[in-house]
This record gives sequence, C-alpha cells and structure tokens, in this order.
Amino acid sequence: MPSRIDKHVLSDAAEALLVYGWLQNLLSLDDSVNILVTNESLENGLIELLLKAKEQIRLSGLFQVPC
Repeated sequence: MPSRIDKHVLSDAAEALLVYGWLQNLLSLDDSVNILVTNESLENGLIELLLKAKEQIRLSGLFQVPC
C-alpha cells in the first residue's frame, strides 16, 4: 500500500484481504473468531488475523502478496 492513504482506503484493503482469504478457504470462521477472542485487545487480534490471512494467501500461491 502507498504510504499516503487515508484510513478508509486502508480499512477497505484489510477487509478485502480477509474476505479473499475466507472465500478461498484459507481462513475459517472458527479460526478467525479464536484469533480475535484470544488476544488481549481487538486491535492485536485484527493485526494477528490480517498477518495470518497474508501468510495463508502467500503460501497458497493464488495471489502475489508483497512481504
């Protein structure tokens, strides 16, 4: 993502990453909920969930995600 984008564009990108991972069966709803509820804060849970989605997509080879 470019360095100068507003928070709405960034949140749309995060949402798209999670939806893509879910639609490609790379993230399950159960795993996603577990990640969110086992973290000390919602923010940390979302960060972990986004990192997991990115890694699962990268490992799948379906889409090239920059590191």
